[in-house]
Amino acid sequence: MKDRTKQDILDSFNELVQHHDFDSITVKMITDKAGVGRATFYRYFKDKYDVMNYNFTVIMEEYFNTKKCKTFEDLFCVFLDIGTEKWATLTRMFESSGANSLHQFIYDTCYTAAIFVLGSKKGLQNVTDEDKLRLSILCHGIPFAYEEWINGKYKITSREASRAVVQILPEELKGPIWQ
Repeated sequence: MKDRTKQDILDSFNELVQHHDFDSITVKMITDKAGVGRATFYRYFKDKYDVMNYNFTVIMEEYFNTKKCKTFEDLFCVFLDIGTEKWATLTRMFESSGANSLHQFIYDTCYTAAIFVLGSKKGLQNVTDEDKLRLSILCHGIPFAYEEWINGKYKITSREASRAVVQILPEELKGPIWQ
């Protein structure tokens, strides 16, 4: 039952964001749509930003943690395809700003994943500050390029875009993610 309630909250948020600007959505709107009380909402999520970011956590777990994607190219392609399918929703979510923004969440998620994979390949103790700086620069650009992709700035396929991103990855992150 608990998982169903969390999913109801997520589904309600996703429906609301299709019809309202992100900034105008309130916790009350989400709880009313989900048919749950505020206390129930806060049992699962800290705020509407947490709900928004949970969307990407679910995607990351499904494709990255379950090893469905064999390479970063595969993973980037999945994210681009999902962005294409849900572009209106994501466009509104990108309106968020600050520490809890979708940009910041995608950066944090990408950086954590990249450090994890690099650490598993090089040995975590061998990940240098130079490695971290390069990954930080790369990962800061990903949410902005993703938003531009969703808004139709690039006239290439998701696979072509994924290949372009992989070309700028550090060598240790090219090829298979999992060894």
